[in-house]
Amino acid sequence: MRNKGITWESTSNQYVNWLSSSDLRKEFSKNIKYDQLSLWWLTSLIEKDNLNDTTWYKNLFLTLKKKRVNLKKNTRIIYFIYKLLKKFFLHLATFVFVKIFLDKKKNIQAKKKNCIHSITSNLITFKNNYLDRQYGMFGLKRKKDQLYFIEVIVNLNLIKNFSEIKKKFKKIPYDYYFANHYISFNEILKIYFKTVSNLFILLKILKKKNFFLINGKDCKEILEPKLISSFLGPIQEQLIRGKSLQNFLQKNECKNFITCFDFHPGSRVLYYFANNSKVKNVINVNHANYSKNNFFFNFKLNDFSNKKKKIVFFLQNLIFIFAKERNTTTNLKKFIKKKFLKLGL
Repeated sequence: MRNKGITWESTSNQYVNWLSSSDLRKEFSKNIKYDQLSLWWLTSLIEKDNLNDTTWYKNLFLTLKKKRVNLKKNTRIIYFIYKLLKKFFLHLATFVFVKIFLDKKKNIQAKKKNCIHSITSNLITFKNNYLDRQYGMFGLKRKKDQLYFIEVIVNLNLIKNFSEIKKKFKKIPYDYYFANHYISFNEILKIYFKTVSNLFILLKILKKKNFFLINGKDCKEILEPKLISSFLGPIQEQLIRGKSLQNFLQKNECKNFITCFDFHPGSRVLYYFANNSKVKNVINVNHANYSKNNFFFNFKLNDFSNKKKKIVFFLQNLIFIFAKERNTTTNLKKFIKKKFLKLGL
């Protein structure tokens, strides 16, 4: 491909093709795992987040065009230790905050039909109810069948308005449980210990060869630091979220686990741990338009479920589509051979 033919779309295609066929993927599947989960699926490379972090994608585009890229690198070991410890103590602070200031409810007595995944930043007041805006009024007609499983995102807004927000929790029309209560201090320590151990394994593997050649162009300076930084907090955060979900679902049997994360960053860990619990169905309620312009919605067919191949990743059992555009469902069906229920607006 000639340099002048490199576009944003071709950059996306080349990168997705590289992800799908990279030898790194196989190395992770064999050697870098948390229990049976290959940590490849939780790395920043796989997340493909070019919305919250645009710099790496711009640099990748320029590199594929063989343009000069000025990279600011900080490879000192003290910097990596600082990033890791900063994230660790942030997780501990969140753990302690929720344990102290938010009550843990007793396990549910009656089996609920739907465990609805939510985060505090999505909750809004609507007609005297405190609801997750992504699901709207879903479940209001059969409140006894629903529960909210809420991830508490501790940030400045929550701390500043905590007293007011805590009162609003009482207006949630369903039983609700805080995800942060379902992870122990020892489990957090275990997650950090295993991921840091895996980081040392990764650093040894990366010395074997240059894994970051995309169509003959060396993208190592962009992608290798991004991969390594995944082990300095982001992967641990996902594992903490996933483990707390699994712990809850194993204690409180629900028929369906429902989320709206579809393929956004941070979604895969929910599907993996939900599928490893007692829940029967993992359901996604789509709230976005799938298109090739959404980088994290770009995949290869062999990225998806195949029970015979542990290298591929399992996703949802059922997908609800809220969309007027016909190509939203059509685009998804090219990749995922699952059940679709299209709910028109």
